[in-house]
Amino acid sequence: MKLWVKSLLMFFGLVMLLAGTVIVYASTIWNSTTSTLKTTYTQVGKTQVAIKATKPLTLLLMGVDTGDASRGGDTSWQGNSDSMIVLTMNPTTKTSTMFSIERDTMTNILDSDGNIMSSEKINSSYPYGYNANNIEGAASWAMKTVGAQSGINLDNFIAINMNGLVNLINDVGGIDIVNDSQGSDILQGTSAGDTITLPVTGENVASGAIYISDTEPAYTAYVPYIGEGKSQHINGDQALVFARDRHTLTNGDYGRIAHQREVIMALMKKLVDMKNVSQYQKFLNDISGDIKTNIQVNTSNLQNLIGYKDCFKRIESIQYQGVGDMVNGASYQFTPSQTLLAVQNAMLRSIGQQTITEVDPNVITYDNYFGEEPASYFLPSVSITENGKTSVEGVNSDGTFVPITSANSDTYVSTSGSAVSVSGSTGSSSSSSSDQTTSSGS
Repeated sequence: MKLWVKSLLMFFGLVMLLAGTVIVYASTIWNSTTSTLKTTYTQVGKTQVAIKATKPLTLLLMGVDTGDASRGGDTSWQGNSDSMIVLTMNPTTKTSTMFSIERDTMTNILDSDGNIMSSEKINSSYPYGYNANNIEGAASWAMKTVGAQSGINLDNFIAINMNGLVNLINDVGGIDIVNDSQGSDILQGTSAGDTITLPVTGENVASGAIYISDTEPAYTAYVPYIGEGKSQHINGDQALVFARDRHTLTNGDYGRIAHQREVIMALMKKLVDMKNVSQYQKFLNDISGDIKTNIQVNTSNLQNLIGYKDCFKRIESIQYQGVGDMVNGASYQFTPSQTLLAVQNAMLRSIGQQTITEVDPNVITYDNYFGEEPASYFLPSVSITENGKTSVEGVNSDGTFVPITSANSDTYVSTSGSAVSVSGSTGSSSSSSSDQTTSSGS
C-alpha cells in the first residue's frame, strides 16, 4: 500500500497533542503519555536525541507500506517509504517549513556513514537500509539520503505504518474537507453533471468522487463530490482515500499533495480541540503501534516539544516539480539544479543557516545527470498559512519568497503542475486544474 500522507499527519498529531492537550490535562495524562509511547522509540546512531526547544528541529517524516502479511505482518517495519517529507520547526521564527520529495526522484543512495551505495529512486533508501540493519538501518540510510537531497542535516525521523492515518482520523471523530475536483474524473473521462460507476462496488455516484478502488480494491471508501467549495465531514477510511488518490485528479500528484495539506490542516484543528481524556488515551494506544521515531518520549523531551507549539502559527509548504525521463526502461524524476537550489536554500533559511550558491555535485540533478539544463522548468512556490489565511508566493534560487505577480507568475510552479495563476492585484495565488504547461525557470 502506497502512502503519501501518514507520517506527516501522525507527527503533527503527536506534537499537537503533546504540546496542546498535555497542557490541558497536565499531570493527569503525563505519566500515561510517557508510558504508552515508550514502544515507539528506535535509536539511530550511537547517541540518543535530546530535544531543545531553543533550537530548530529537523525531521524526516516517512509513510511506509508495512503491516501486510507479505512484509512480515503488523509488527514488521519492512517495506517501502513511498512518502518522504522534510519538516523543520523553528521556535525563534515560530514557523514550520516542509516539502514532499517525489518518490521516483533519481538520487545517490547513502548508507549510515554517508557513503554512496548506488544511484536509485530515492524511496529505495529505506528498504536498502532495512536489509542492512532492520528499522535502525532503514531510518539511518533514509535520513542520510534525503538529508543530502534537501541540503540540511536531518537529526530526527518519524515513520508510520499503513494503519496510522485511519486510526488517527477516527480517534478525533473525523475531519472536515472540501472535495475540489470540480466534478471531473480523468480516469473515467467524465465531468461535472455526469455519473460514474465506482470500481468494485458498482455504485453509481456523481462524477468528481475521490476513490482508489481502481488500484486498491480492498479500499472501497470514497469521498463524494457535493459541489464546488462545499465542506463535508469524512472518517478515517475516507481521509486515507482523499490523501492518496491521484488517478482521478486532473492535476495528479500535485493535487494529491494539495489534498494532503488540506487533511493536515483539518486534523491539526481537531487535535487542538480534543478535550476528552478517554479519547486522548485511545489515541495514545493507537499511535503507539503505528509509529517509530528516534525522539524518545520522556519528561524532558515532552516539555521541550511543548516549546515548539508556536511553530504552527506559520506553516510554509513548498511545492516543486521535477522533470520526468526514462533510464534503462524505468521512469524517474530529475530535479533541475536551480529548482533544487531554491528548495535547499529555503530549507537552510528555515533553520537560520547560511545559504549556498550551487547544489553539491554529489547530489544528482537533471543538469549533472544529462549534462545540460532542461529545456524548460519551474522554480518552486510556497503555500503560507498564517492567522487562518493561506497565500502562495514564489521561491527564488536563493531561497527567498517573493510575491506572485502577472509579470512572474509563469516562473513558479503551482500544485497543479502548471504555472501559478494570479488572482486580482493582491498577488495571491491559487492552483489551476489545467493541463501542465512549461516555462523557463531562469
